[in-house]
Amino acid sequence: MASRRLHSRASASRPSTAMSMATSVTKWASNVVVALSEGRGLISSVGTASEVGLVCFDKAAGELSLSQYADTQQYSKVRVSNGLDCRNFEDDFGADLIVPVNRAWFNQNKGLQNISEFSLEESVIPGLSSKLYFATSCVAAILTYVEERDEITYYRNSLRFKFFSLDGIMSIDHITARNLELIINLETNKSAGSLFGVLNNCQTGMGARLLRMNVLQPLNDLETINCRLNAVEDLKSNQAVLSDIRMVLKASVDMDALIMTLLYRPKKHTVKVTENYITAIITLKHLISNWISAIHEIITDCESDLLKITCSNLKNESIDQLAALIDERINEDITYQKNAQGMRNQRCYAVKAGWNGLLDVARQTYRESTNDVYDLVAGYSTTYGLPIKTNYSKSQGFTLKLNLADLDQGPGSMPSEFINVVKTKKQATFTTLALLGFNDRINESLTEVYLMSDKIIAELVVDVSRFAGLLYNISESIALLDMLASFAHVADTSDFVRPEFTETLAVKAGRHPIRDHFASNSGDKFVPNDVYCCDGANMQIISGPNMSGKTTYLKMIVLLNIVAQMGSFIPAEYASFRLQAQVFSRIGCDSVVEASVSSFMSEMRESAYILQNVCDRSLVIIDELGRGTSHTDGIAMSIAISEKLAETKAFTFIATHFIELGVNLASTYANVVKLHLHVECLERDENVNIHFKYQVQDGTSNVSNYGLTIAKLAHFPQSTIDDALQVANALDCAANKKREEALTDQERIRKQAAIRVYYKLVQARLNSRLNEPALRLYLKSLKEEL
Repeated sequence: MASRRLHSRASASRPSTAMSMATSVTKWASNVVVALSEGRGLISSVGTASEVGLVCFDKAAGELSLSQYADTQQYSKVRVSNGLDCRNFEDDFGADLIVPVNRAWFNQNKGLQNISEFSLEESVIPGLSSKLYFATSCVAAILTYVEERDEITYYRNSLRFKFFSLDGIMSIDHITARNLELIINLETNKSAGSLFGVLNNCQTGMGARLLRMNVLQPLNDLETINCRLNAVEDLKSNQAVLSDIRMVLKASVDMDALIMTLLYRPKKHTVKVTENYITAIITLKHLISNWISAIHEIITDCESDLLKITCSNLKNESIDQLAALIDERINEDITYQKNAQGMRNQRCYAVKAGWNGLLDVARQTYRESTNDVYDLVAGYSTTYGLPIKTNYSKSQGFTLKLNLADLDQGPGSMPSEFINVVKTKKQATFTTLALLGFNDRINESLTEVYLMSDKIIAELVVDVSRFAGLLYNISESIALLDMLASFAHVADTSDFVRPEFTETLAVKAGRHPIRDHFASNSGDKFVPNDVYCCDGANMQIISGPNMSGKTTYLKMIVLLNIVAQMGSFIPAEYASFRLQAQVFSRIGCDSVVEASVSSFMSEMRESAYILQNVCDRSLVIIDELGRGTSHTDGIAMSIAISEKLAETKAFTFIATHFIELGVNLASTYANVVKLHLHVECLERDENVNIHFKYQVQDGTSNVSNYGLTIAKLAHFPQSTIDDALQVANALDCAANKKREEALTDQERIRKQAAIRVYYKLVQARLNSRLNEPALRLYLKSLKEEL
């Protein structure tokens, strides 16, 4: 027996709260339904823990993402596949969005049948078998649910099915995504202050959705990353092409939504459905003949492989066949119009004359009724001596409008024939009984036009649905181009550089992407910092006072790595990164009140998760480890956790107030480096000034008891400060004595230095681009260092 649940985010909502993500993600999740099927303690087919099937159906994109996991730590990684934490779904979105459904809906055989019937040929998932029982069962349940709730079905071979895998992407758990503010800013609860918000200069909805997915799932494949970087460099170096692309994309429509309008098959076929189909066909015709061809023309001469592939996807024989199919039934001079009246006229005359004699008669009635409206308005203007104009809206049809200034100069009051008068500051809108009658006649004739067009349009929609794969391919190509153009635009306007990938993390004058963006907009200057990390120095302990910039420095390192692995340029003077498979973070010490978990317990859980899942290609940042408990226990746990991480090849950065942590580890492990955020403390008489430099320097901070110095700024009683200082000095004396004893071991120190020089020599051999004289100088400096 298994428990079955559906998470639907399509209609229900609740009032937002200060800490709720619901408001922020509604824009992205309003068309998403998630089906979950999990075994109750049963052993999986591979003899591990019970398995969990998860299917996410993005109706707007026509895509179903399948995944199946053993119920272990690996399962938590899927929670960020769509940026939503399924574990806390009830807290974030409300229990009313979780819909228990009939167990019979979860049927593997029907799921396989659905995949065979609805899947595009190129997206069929190979090797579906009993091993994916839960995932395929979820497919059946989710499609049954959508069909019954929305009263729709889909055309054959019209949906994309993808099996979600962690291969080829950087794994980012949901805690890290939140800590780093990848999608949502923690203060405003909006995307504007997040990494996504900073990078999002996309002109289309498809591009923004692709960017969002890449922020949460950066690439881990070097070839693909370099292809993207080449494309970004190509666009960045050709400003005319970049500007033209962005201008054309800005005038586009959401192609994913257009595709799904064409591929929906409502069970109740109404006049409104036909109207929507006609609008979609006209829009598609416009996209093919104008928009897509314009983009193809712009990028024809681009040199990067990725842009060449995109160019070929936008101009091929299949697109020509689709265009010819539409032109066979639709008038050539029909174009997409943004205003309601213009689009109504386009729908009325969309189908070519001669396909249906009654259709031509209905159009004639529509034309005559429309002309009667204009004649009526002209008559009113003549009769009352007023410059009356027509106004059209989709909901009201034709109405009349008049500037109040013209009314004051004329009769002074509204004629009694004018009804439903609504006045604003400068004008009045109104109608008449005669005009209402003409609106009814126009609507009746339009209904006749749609009914007469229905069969022709329905047949055309069926024919167009056979090109679903082509349309999805075009949409994906446009989305990728939009995202790359966004990267190029940000790189050009924000002084970004192209990163390279080696086995070393080396950044010259790196800047925090989010902080730097807002600093630039406000006229401030963000203080850049260097980063260097390699196998011989893969753990770095950073100390410094509160507010000195430790947390910002840690986040900067990870964010730069994420942005680089997305295939984007980064804010720095130079950057080299090692491809990371995983990113972990432990930031903050908030208690989890709902789960009755203290801040220290929460800290230990997250730390345990890191230790259980860390690998040699992990990037780990930990901020203020061990501060949720006593000083002694905090240091003990910090040292124990840090030692475990120091024994791996993961790149680890730890910010701490425990000076002992860096001293202890550096004296034991040659790969541990001590750093600090530089500050200057200036005391004049009884006044204390602290100048934060926000610059990372080697070694331990030369400012002692900086916590007490900051306490002076809070105007503590001087007697309290003096007592605390006396205790601190006594503790410092004891600690300094131990440090001096540790520093006497010159042989150990020499070995550590030799190991560091060895790794620098290895890096120079693998990655150096220096000429021979410069290389000799570098080797000489290493010798002097040793």
